[in-house]
Amino acid sequence: MMGRPAPRGRRPAERKPARANRAQTTRAPPHTPGSQTPSTPSVFALPSKAIVSYPRASGRGCESTLEPAATRTGTVTSVTVNARAKTLGWLVPLLAASCSAPRVLPEPLASKPPAPDVFNRHGVGVRGGIVIVPTWILHRWVETQTNALCRGEKIGGFAEERGLLQTDGCNFYVGGEYTYRRSRIFDIVGAVGYQRAKLPEGYWLDKGRYRGTPETLLAADYTEVDLSLLTFEADFIARAPVVSNDNVEIGIGGGAGIGLGVVFGGVYQTGIGGSPNGYTPGQGASAGDTCQTPEDLADFNRCTPRYDLSLDPDNQAPDPDELDDPNNQLFASCDEGGCSHADLERFGYRNKQGDIPPVIPVINLILSARVIIKDQIGITLNGGFNTGFYFGGSLTYFFGKDFQTR
Repeated sequence: MMGRPAPRGRRPAERKPARANRAQTTRAPPHTPGSQTPSTPSVFALPSKAIVSYPRASGRGCESTLEPAATRTGTVTSVTVNARAKTLGWLVPLLAASCSAPRVLPEPLASKPPAPDVFNRHGVGVRGGIVIVPTWILHRWVETQTNALCRGEKIGGFAEERGLLQTDGCNFYVGGEYTYRRSRIFDIVGAVGYQRAKLPEGYWLDKGRYRGTPETLLAADYTEVDLSLLTFEADFIARAPVVSNDNVEIGIGGGAGIGLGVVFGGVYQTGIGGSPNGYTPGQGASAGDTCQTPEDLADFNRCTPRYDLSLDPDNQAPDPDELDDPNNQLFASCDEGGCSHADLERFGYRNKQGDIPPVIPVINLILSARVIIKDQIGITLNGGFNTGFYFGGSLTYFFGKDFQTR
């Protein structure tokens, strides 16, 4: 059968051979997880076109930059750059390199625990200060008293109104201490110390025995207080840091402590005697009644201890010639500083108080401020109340940092 003749004037169409300069793109095998993905693109430059093949990046920045000219096949993207842009062809490798396959980041390592706070935890030092028992505290129990207020012999109006007759001297404490710094804030302190508790001699009159009349002044006792304490304490102190660096630490705080005090010495009392009056050595007894009010008790030559047979358990009067200033009225020899202990002893009723326990508890309330220089030298100021109000300080040497690094 004859085929249909071709139209006149038109030659049969011939199949054109494939152009040799057509760009050929070879697809890369699909990318599998765990396989190594090349990060450098392949560029094939032909006369009219350039084909760039590179691994597809996962970031949106690469997609948005190359999307318009990209055709995706599996995990490989081919970008055809028109030959007209040959002059910008040097940008293609840079863009391709910026969109290399994502790197697999290693798992984060477990965070290391913070380094321990290393500092000198141990300290040895010395302490010292003064102790005062205010007059207004003692006035609750006594009408007249003596005291050591660390201010000389001057008696102010406030203290005089509260029965203070004599003031002199200053009681103090000294000791050694060991400090364990549980942290930079909290300390445990063990201390051994000596405390002096001595008062000037004078008349003490109980409130309950004085009725406001001269006759009731017979209840006054010439009193000698000469005590001392050996103390053992454990204090617990916390200080809030105010400044803390490598050179200096400053902390302010407080705490409390407990301990024991072993009592030495004693308190001796001698009754003023019947018919109290004044006596001046070398001059004899005073004319008239000179011992009428509690204020008169401040002057030993107006109110002088005198032997009283009713107070002597032996009922044996001393020999007048044996007194320091012999006199038949049997007055003790006194001056502005006190009376003769020998004369009082001859009266036979100079008694040591037996109601003072040999060991007493010590409760310490503390306010404290401390400076530590270079983690070695500590200077501390302390104040508070234990056997009385106290104020003092300590100097401490700290050590032991190397113990924590072994």
